[in-house]
Amino acid sequence: LQNATNGALAGLVGVTAGCSVVDPGGAIVIGIGAAWVYILGSRGLKKVKCFGADGKWGTGYIDDVIDAIPVHGMCGAYGVIMTGLLATKDNYARAYYAARAADCAGLLYGGTGGALGANIIFIVVDVLWTSFWSILVFGTLKTLNLLRVDSDTEDIGMDASEHGAAPLRPAAASTNGIKVVPKEGEM
Repeated sequence: LQNATNGALAGLVGVTAGCSVVDPGGAIVIGIGAAWVYILGSRGLKKVKCFGADGKWGTGYIDDVIDAIPVHGMCGAYGVIMTGLLATKDNYARAYYAARAADCAGLLYGGTGGALGANIIFIVVDVLWTSFWSILVFGTLKTLNLLRVDSDTEDIGMDASEHGAAPLRPAAASTNGIKVVPKEGEM
C-alpha cells in the first residue's frame, strides 16, 4: 500500500514543476517516470550508510520511514529536469512571457537548452542550500544533545511515549514512568 500511495504522490510531485508548461502527454510521461524514480530512489536510499546510534560513520542507515526524500526530493528534482525537456513554447507563452517562450521551451520542443541548464543549476543550488542549513541546524542540535530522545523512549517508540499508542516493540515497554498497555494479542 505504501508503494501505491507514494507512487501516486510521486507522480503528482513530479509534474508540479511543469504543470503549467507541459502538454498532457508530457505530464503522463513525467508522472510515470516519477513513479519509477520513487521506487528506485527508495530502494537505493535504504542502502546509503550514515552515522549510527553509536555516533560512528557507516554503522547506520538513513531512516526515512515515509520515503519523504524519494517522493519529494528525488521526484521533485526529476520533475524540474523533465520540465526543461518537455515544456512547450505555446504553454510557456500562455503561462509566463511570450517573448521568452522560444528560449524557455523544453529541449525536446525546440528550446535552446537554457531552461534545462537553469533547472539543473537550480537543483544543485537547492541541494547545497538545504544541506548547508541542515548540517548547521542538526549539527548544533546534536552537539547540544538535543537531537535524540532518551534510550527508553527510543526503545518503545515516540508514538507510545508521546501519544499513548501501543509500542512497536511491546516487549520493550517498561520505561521511565511511561505506562504503555498494549492491545490484546500484541504481546
